Amino acid sequence: MLHNVKSTKLQVTLIDGNHPEGLIRVFNNLVAQPSDEQIASFQTILEGLAGVPSKKPP
Repeated sequence: MLHNVKSTKLQVTLIDGNHPEGLIRVFNNLVAQPSDEQIASFQTILEGLAGVPSKKPP
């Protein structure tokens, strides 16, 4: 997994039937150099909070 971290802030936009314009959440003070496992774990947590699986980038 390739990732280039320029900031320890992450903005996530969740779009579904209840939020067609998007529900924006900002997470601050994240790990500066996250491992692939940390990124995958965070994505799994977000999927659980949102109640829907995320779309994986190509």
